Amino acid sequence: MLTSTVALLALLTPAFASPINRRDPSFVDPALAGHLRRRAPASSDTTFNSSTVTNAKVVPLNPKRVLPTTGTYAKTSSTTSPSATSTQASTSTWSEVSSWSEVSSSTTQPSATTTQASSTWTSVTPSATSTGYTSPFDLAWSASGWSFFDSWDFFTSTDPTHGAVTFNDLGTSWDLGLLSVTENTATLRTDNWTTLASGANRNSVRITSKEKVTSGSLVVFDVAKAPYGKSVWPAMWSVGDNWPAGGEIDIFEGVNNVAKNQMTLHTSPGCTLSKPMNATGTILATDCDSSVNYNEGCGVQDPSSRSYGAGLNKAGGGVYVMYQDDNGIAIWFFLHDNIPDDIKNGTPAFRNWGLPRARWDASSCDMAEYFAAQTLVINITICGDWAGSSSAWSAAGYSGTCAEAVMDPNNFDDAIFEFNSVKVYSPK
Repeated sequence: MLTSTVALLALLTPAFASPINRRDPSFVDPALAGHLRRRAPASSDTTFNSSTVTNAKVVPLNPKRVLPTTGTYAKTSSTTSPSATSTQASTSTWSEVSSWSEVSSSTTQPSATTTQASSTWTSVTPSATSTGYTSPFDLAWSASGWSFFDSWDFFTSTDPTHGAVTFNDLGTSWDLGLLSVTENTATLRTDNWTTLASGANRNSVRITSKEKVTSGSLVVFDVAKAPYGKSVWPAMWSVGDNWPAGGEIDIFEGVNNVAKNQMTLHTSPGCTLSKPMNATGTILATDCDSSVNYNEGCGVQDPSSRSYGAGLNKAGGGVYVMYQDDNGIAIWFFLHDNIPDDIKNGTPAFRNWGLPRARWDASSCDMAEYFAAQTLVINITICGDWAGSSSAWSAAGYSGTCAEAVMDPNNFDDAIFEFNSVKVYSPK
């Protein structure tokens, strides 16, 4: 396998990336159109025909499936955000986000002992007279445990990224064993027990939030486990209506055996990522326009090899945070041993977060113009425009073809999302 940094950058840099065709105009999905990725040239395309699905070997139910002990598929319950126990002189704004000092992801997060001075966070020595803080956010909605899937709709159209998957509705997903819940976690997975005939699609899941995320909101994905592996292409992202006019924000995304998360914006013409970027990630491309550079978007690679794939799961998962307002978009990532206390307590206030992993500033992209209210999306697809492209396949060092990989269920043992929660906070 080619796991070196050079090979990874060769995959993600425009000069080496395979081209993407623009979105197929015959596909119409008003709410969730788009989300294209690196489209392989026509000569390397593989056609998947969902009508040819056959099960050479079928285990009817996932043996790991867990259902609620009573009620319907999901118990109705709610989770309330812990109340703040202290006060703050004034609330956080984007100007403060841009002035944070970096906190290394390899170090223990500092204790929450800061006060606000002007527009910057200034560290102070802990004392009995420390003033504390109040979060500038209220919990708008959350999804967790038994009731996790109550907050989502199930996407059942053909995969617009041309993946070798069949996305199933709620009832079918339960019946097939693609979903499970416990009191504390919710799991989405791809079928890893059915041997498929050549050209068949594999059953998977794509869910979309019932509520939209508006400007000024904070989104927190708390992930215990995330998919990776041969031909696997997972994502946690958001999209506005009438793509690309409403914009797209990719919070978590990768393919095959890459080790680092990629964060990307896709927009209509005119939005760019400005340099220098006040964040710790590596800029991959600066033009967010979906109609150029084969819809590469303006992407940023996370510096940590524990932000995606085997490294992430071995570390026990982590928390991905996205903040969006008219001044910009920022994305943070924290391993579970390093989550700031204000996030843990349900009172997020940008305290001791350090620089984000990626940031797009309004100075080069008018956020009000390019981003409408966003629908959250979580999905696992297979092969398709990016994972199945010739460049991605060769960079991963795989033999055979992506179409052949789809047939073998053993390739999907790690194609699992396990969530502790998803929370959306709105400004007070």
